[in-house]
Amino acid sequence: MSTTGEIQRAAARRMRLLVVGLLALVMVLAAAVVWLAATRPDGDATGQGAPTPAGRASAPATVTPGAAYVAPARWVTLPAGAAQVDEYPVRFPHTPEGAAALAVAAVEYGWSLDPEQSTRVAALYAAPQVAQRAQAAAATMAAQWRQQLGLPTAGPVPAGAHVVARPIAVQWQAQGVDRVRVSVLAEVEQAAGDAQPARAELAAVTSDVVWVPGANPNGGDWRYLLSDSPLPTPQPAQIGTEEFNAAGWTAIQEVRQ
Repeated sequence: MSTTGEIQRAAARRMRLLVVGLLALVMVLAAAVVWLAATRPDGDATGQGAPTPAGRASAPATVTPGAAYVAPARWVTLPAGAAQVDEYPVRFPHTPEGAAALAVAAVEYGWSLDPEQSTRVAALYAAPQVAQRAQAAAATMAAQWRQQLGLPTAGPVPAGAHVVARPIAVQWQAQGVDRVRVSVLAEVEQAAGDAQPARAELAAVTSDVVWVPGANPNGGDWRYLLSDSPLPTPQPAQIGTEEFNAAGWTAIQEVRQ
């Protein structure tokens, strides 16, 4: 039978092990936060492939364990494009919702490790007066994504390596019938290859979107502009949290059909 002293010494050992374990967990979590911050895209790269055409903010795509789910206060079904160029939707309605749909499409298709895809999207969705700048910046953006993942900045993309943007929310402010300021919130998944674990973060970008009457042979369409200085951007927040609603985000129910 153990003596009182032995029981006390055993309890003390268990307490020391618990404290050491908690300290190790805290250190791992702190390192993970620093790693996420260090691997975010530079502030001069945006979803539209432009050198600071928009405000940009990012945050880890996580929810506090045990936190209660808070339903989004607002939902929107964004309109589909009336036509397509390759797989990319175009000819969005001449409404604020149509402008928001264009901005969402630019984020969804424009973030890529493939510079050809990024520049093609920039050429399609940027306003004519900024198209060349947008295409050059799109190529730079793809190279920056690769560099941050430890990949060669040019050449074929390794198997399994990817950057995928999934827009989850939007907000907009009409500045006239032909101009809308749009913010897009996306969850961005990144991986350096098949053998590497994928990681995710939230990113929010803001752009001014304008109506271009002769954007295509079938009539007008929305196109994004570049800005010489960052635009105010809402704080990224995970859907299902109080912060999401407090930041003014509207959850996207459906982007296109």
